[in-house]
Amino acid sequence: MKQIRHFAGIALLIVSGFLPLSSAIGFDPDAVKLLVKSPKEWNAFRQQHSMQPVDLNKAKLEDADLEGANLSNSSLVRAELSGAKLNRADLRGSNLQQAFVKKADLKEADLSSAYLVKVNLKEAYMEKSRLQKANLQGANLRWTRFDRADLSGSNLQDAVLFETSFIDADLRGVNLKGALYLGNANLRGAKISNNTITPSGEKATASWAAIRDAEYRKEPDATMPVYAEPPVMVFATPSAGMKSTSSAGDINDHIFFVSRQQQWTADYRSSIWIFLDYYG
Repeated sequence: MKQIRHFAGIALLIVSGFLPLSSAIGFDPDAVKLLVKSPKEWNAFRQQHSMQPVDLNKAKLEDADLEGANLSNSSLVRAELSGAKLNRADLRGSNLQQAFVKKADLKEADLSSAYLVKVNLKEAYMEKSRLQKANLQGANLRWTRFDRADLSGSNLQDAVLFETSFIDADLRGVNLKGALYLGNANLRGAKISNNTITPSGEKATASWAAIRDAEYRKEPDATMPVYAEPPVMVFATPSAGMKSTSSAGDINDHIFFVSRQQQWTADYRSSIWIFLDYYG
């Protein structure tokens, strides 16, 4: 038994010494301060740091003026963005899983390939926004306005669409399987194609579109698109975090992507600790 414990201890030292991995933490307060203070300075900071991912999980950004902010490849899981002004913001590839974005302004915002599973966009204004291939599975879209928005190839499976407005929106190739209350939504002038999946799981037809006052367009048959998945991220510990400063250039770079190998290392390290604890 001592030999087993000795071997496990050596393995833990090897993993810890040669393949270090920082623990994930919540959002950095200084990052939030800079974002709220000046989206322009924030954008400059993102440019200086090669657009690396940003940890804004559970950030409190209610009613913040973030117009034009570059939040691409950011983690905003369960962030509070209700009432925020995000017109023309860049949210491409970001993770907004279970975020609260009620009554927010997202006109002309770019959320292409964003991960929006179970996001709450109730009463949000999203006119002319871009959501191509975005994943909105299970999202709360009650009274949300997607007028003239581009949702082509997006996933709205199981989404709540009570009185959602899709006037003149592009819904070609959208997956609406299991979507709730679509009969109460406004699809007037929306573009529907044979690649659009209806709530029943069947492909849309010209008659299905006509009943809803939508435009039907025949396209080459396409396979189901690959929807956005949450980006894999890891963040530095607070001791290596951002410096509190009013200048974007003084903020330390402390955010980076974690590779699959690092994920495996973290799991392996955890398993060894459990092993030692059990046999210790």
